[in-house]
Amino acid sequence: MNAWNRIKDSDAGLAYSLSDAMATLELQFPGYLVPVNEGRMIVASDYSGQHRQSSHEVYSFLVTTEDEITQWKHARDVFRKHSMTDGRRMSFKQLRDKVRANALPDFLQLGFKLRGNLISIMVDKRIPSFLSGGLASVRQLFAGCIPTEAPHGTAEKMYLLATLQAMIIAGLRQESQEALWISDSDETLDENDKREGIAQLISYLTFAYTKWRQPAELLFTTTGSSNSPEWAEELAALPDIIAGALCASNKYLPACFDRKKRHIAVLDSRELQHRNAGRVLDWLALHGAGASLRNVLLRLEVNDAGSIRSSYQFIAGGKLSKA
Repeated sequence: MNAWNRIKDSDAGLAYSLSDAMATLELQFPGYLVPVNEGRMIVASDYSGQHRQSSHEVYSFLVTTEDEITQWKHARDVFRKHSMTDGRRMSFKQLRDKVRANALPDFLQLGFKLRGNLISIMVDKRIPSFLSGGLASVRQLFAGCIPTEAPHGTAEKMYLLATLQAMIIAGLRQESQEALWISDSDETLDENDKREGIAQLISYLTFAYTKWRQPAELLFTTTGSSNSPEWAEELAALPDIIAGALCASNKYLPACFDRKKRHIAVLDSRELQHRNAGRVLDWLALHGAGASLRNVLLRLEVNDAGSIRSSYQFIAGGKLSKA
């Protein structure tokens, strides 16, 4: 039985294209994705590349279950006791800090012990918009979901984030399965009306992708919230680090693969301008094949003809598997 449920409606646009890439991955590599459709689903997310100098944005989603978290918490406590004793949070941007840099291999080993899927979506900034029909059309169609005072860039990101979250829910969740989404607080989630708006958008888009009539509740919290679980910081830090490493490495990673060449060797970290990004990719190359947490990178890229192409790849056993 497949772990991924492909969106069948081609009118879903770029979400349909990304979902199809995931379905192709599962067809070509049966058993690679981990089913996470039993018990309460846990989704932790973070993002990178929002600065102007970046040519791509990366949105990373760690998807697992509450039962898996329960088994993982002991390993998390051991990591805290031996590698991060002073309460610091792991973060890609703060890996210049010696304590965090030294703890990185142990943290990656901790995170990838967790059974589930870590799905990253790299979006070429040359893509004009996810807002089919424009922002005014989306505001009219999804009235009240995007605050009227939200700047265009914030509104665009809110819609993109809701689209990607809904695609992942449609792909991995059951209709009757309750879910908890844990995110860092940024411009799209820093106010209550934005959080409520995104939640409503996700609900509308999930229905469009699945036609679920009575979906179980999707709860939401941020890492800084007083009601977030004690393990939320570590869980959300992993997509933060993976998103940061992929974003810093995007020009070295293939946007597509030669059809005659199924695999290419992972790049040596010395070729990368960002040392810590290289450390993360090198770790995945050495340990990704045996990890309980499966890494996937989906890409939306504008090709030379100006068309948007979706593809997948993952790092495992010293290889980047093909798009």
